[in-house]
Amino acid sequence: MANDDMCKQIGLLSCENAYYFQARIPQDIGKQFPLDFSKPVIRKRLTATTLAEAKAQVRQLWADLETRFKALGEPPKTHLPEAEANRFLRQLWHLELMRTKQAAGRVWTNGR
Repeated sequence: MANDDMCKQIGLLSCENAYYFQARIPQDIGKQFPLDFSKPVIRKRLTATTLAEAKAQVRQLWADLETRFKALGEPPKTHLPEAEANRFLRQLWHLELMRTKQAAGRVWTNGR
């Protein structure tokens, strides 16, 4: 096995004195979040000029991508109790009803 094969970084490509990061997006994530991941492959040119810099940048990009994947799968961090959610929905429904009646000319405001 050559020395070059032992130090290869997954996701690191080189072409004509430039380095690129490449990662495939899992199908389930791509289908679930089409606006975030519209293509099955992410490819980005790196600013690195040496192999060591490129490897460091690729490691950081992998960490960022993993964090992004995890954030997409996690439920929202805030929890609204059911009673509070119901109160909020009643208020929204009431506002929408008032807007509809006002648009139809059936509701007068205090100014009239």
